[in-house]
Amino acid sequence: DLVRFGLMNGKYFTTQVYALDVLTAEDSSTIFAYFHYPEGLCGSFNTNPRMQDSLLHGLDYSLRMSSKDNNAENSYEALTSDDADRICRTSGEEKDRETWIEARFQARTWVKAIEIGAPAANGWGGGELQYISSDEGSWKTLLKLGGFDAAETRRMELMETVVAIRVWGKNPGYKSMHVSVAKLK
Repeated sequence: DLVRFGLMNGKYFTTQVYALDVLTAEDSSTIFAYFHYPEGLCGSFNTNPRMQDSLLHGLDYSLRMSSKDNNAENSYEALTSDDADRICRTSGEEKDRETWIEARFQARTWVKAIEIGAPAANGWGGGELQYISSDEGSWKTLLKLGGFDAAETRRMELMETVVAIRVWGKNPGYKSMHVSVAKLK
């Protein structure tokens, strides 16, 4: 139930998942059939989008980044999409410096839960998901990001009024993010 193979695009599934030979032939066949006939079932795999109707998708926030990789989408739409191929990513030129991708709200916003997904191309081996409660406050760690598989999404309860949420790291190299920030009704 963690990986929603039927929601992946066919090219990604073929090149990144099927090529690894981690699924049975029957499961792979079922998923390929689902790509061509979505009205049918995807076997035992969940095909419901992670963001449910009870979540408000259009939270008003601005995207801020320590730098931008020109090969990534780097947009609000990428952060709120269910497609793990659409990401924001820092440039990787910030060796030994802090890198971050931030969603900053226009006003203090009550956030009950956050869904965050690792990019489809790779998982996460480090970094933190952080939030800040006021412009004068300090960043607090909500979650260490190690151990995410490629395209894996997790939901965390936050229950805080925040002004910003970010993925932060002090490791050399890329920081990527595909995140849906949501407050519940």
